[in-house]
Amino acid sequence: MANVWIAQGLIDEILLEVKRFFPLETGGAFFGYYSKNNDVVITHLIPAGPRAKHKKYSFEPDQSFQLEMMAELYFKHNAAIGYLGDWHSHPKHTANLSRRDEKTLLNIALSNTSKCPYPIMLIVGSLPKEWTVNCIRFVEGKHQIWPFYSCNYVPLKLKID
Repeated sequence: MANVWIAQGLIDEILLEVKRFFPLETGGAFFGYYSKNNDVVITHLIPAGPRAKHKKYSFEPDQSFQLEMMAELYFKHNAAIGYLGDWHSHPKHTANLSRRDEKTLLNIALSNTSKCPYPIMLIVGSLPKEWTVNCIRFVEGKHQIWPFYSCNYVPLKLKID
């Protein structure tokens, strides 16, 4: 099982956002890199954005805001870091992936513009205890005849530095 490394300060930022929008969902994206041993290192968070839509069972990021921030980070760091995936909350629920989460993960992986064929998803849930974190990486999947699809993923071990 591969590891995902993240600084305590970034976890604190995520939890601050989760609590700020509770009981509605929130989320964002993260940037970083893969180490030589294939561990993931998250170095930067990108917030949901000022025009994000937060709802009880879903949230939609402010995509134009996020894309602008992603471009800034990418060029500021001379392409040494890149988009790795997304994080979001499941207020009053477990940190397990929902069907909507699986579809989102599949869409990111199959999108030519994301340039992220194996995206990572980090979910913060409030059950069974506050705050539980689940981290997974997409492995393979495909769209099939609507509404069917396949999405396979593996768990990752979160390491807080």
